[in-house]
Amino acid sequence: TFEFVIAGTNHNPDIADFKGEFRGRLVPDPTNEYDHNAIRVEHEDGGFVGYVPRKEQQELWNFKGNLPCPCYCYVEYKKEKGERPYYLGHCYVVADYYGELP
Repeated sequence: TFEFVIAGTNHNPDIADFKGEFRGRLVPDPTNEYDHNAIRVEHEDGGFVGYVPRKEQQELWNFKGNLPCPCYCYVEYKKEKGERPYYLGHCYVVADYYGELP
């Protein structure tokens, strides 16, 4: 299993719509103006969640070998005393996907 924290969740105005567990997919985004190697994290219904962090992209390609691919995601709302609330997204990719995610 390959795991990472989803980048950009707090810049997504619709992130609250994805709170909780859901199936998603990782999709290359070569038209991204900031990173031509960007990989989008999307909800299985197509909504944009965030990105694979730049530092994790090569490791994901080495692990999975091809994209798009399915993944399992969890987005949580965090509010810690004295800090600004934020959303934290986690993503898990299984090497051999046969229809069921863990």
